[in-house]
Amino acid sequence: MTVIVRDIGPDDEATWRQLWAGYLAFYEQSVPDDVTSHTWSMLLDANSAYWGLVAEEETGVMGFAIHQDQRSTWNTAPIVYLEDLFVADTARGKGVGRTLMEAGMEHAKKGGSCKYYWQTDTGNVTARHLYDNMTGGINDRVIYELAL
Repeated sequence: MTVIVRDIGPDDEATWRQLWAGYLAFYEQSVPDDVTSHTWSMLLDANSAYWGLVAEEETGVMGFAIHQDQRSTWNTAPIVYLEDLFVADTARGKGVGRTLMEAGMEHAKKGGSCKYYWQTDTGNVTARHLYDNMTGGINDRVIYELAL
């Protein structure tokens, strides 16, 4: 399988929405349609802190990665947060997720970023296997959340 990673574009909307629905279903979540539309519009807005990549092969787009450019109080260089990563069931285990992440890291480096980071659910064993292989394992941070 030859995987090409490229910037997400307007013609990707229908496929992205299908993959997005799969991503939400995987995490047993739902968001209102207006949130999905807002997310899509941020990905196409050149002035947004968000940017997206898609992975495709001859049969079409099979995965996406959504990133957010951030600033840090710990460094003068920007950092990049990989907010969402999803690969279609039919393409899992074929290196698509890794390819999307490596392309995201390269994009971040070219933009002068000093850090690329992400998080996942503790029970997402398949993704954690990939992430552990890429990084050598988890760090010692604990994430706390409060819904507002």
